[in-house]
Amino acid sequence: MSLVFKRYYDMKTAEYLIQVRIAAAKQALQAGASVFDAAADSGHTNFSSFYAHFRKLSGMPPAKYRQLFDQNISLAVMDTPIGPLRIVASQDAILCVETANYLEKKTGQATDQVPADRIIPNDPSGDLVKACMRELKEYFAGQRQKIDLPLSPEGTNFQQKVWQQLQQIPYGETRSY
Repeated sequence: MSLVFKRYYDMKTAEYLIQVRIAAAKQALQAGASVFDAAADSGHTNFSSFYAHFRKLSGMPPAKYRQLFDQNISLAVMDTPIGPLRIVASQDAILCVETANYLEKKTGQATDQVPADRIIPNDPSGDLVKACMRELKEYFAGQRQKIDLPLSPEGTNFQQKVWQQLQQIPYGETRSY
């Protein structure tokens, strides 16, 4: 039976069950459940494995995922010459510009169950995402050398320092370390 399942779904039954439970937890988080309740209600008894599986399948910890739905966060995926990029913005700043899965752009649905395009109309977060998409398009077309939007990337102290150093590299130059 499990060989037929693996051949049909290209995964083991245990992997499928993990995906089903994480999907249920994501729905609970979107509805406002606490991380603990979402984990328990979706059948997880080992919370460290819940966090590990959640992070692996969604690319973020469960609390961060829940935060996307607590606040007015807008996001979109756009095609670029370097591949699809996901743009995430709060009402105050661009939070993230990262590579996106091709499937997200093709299907219009993120593989981590966060809508690929969730631009909140008449909200500053939606305006920032649209402005970022416009500036990135101009940048890749060679019409812009600098992104002029408020940024608030989240990361470790080390990541913050790296990003600050990257911003010091002049347009069109290459640096190595």
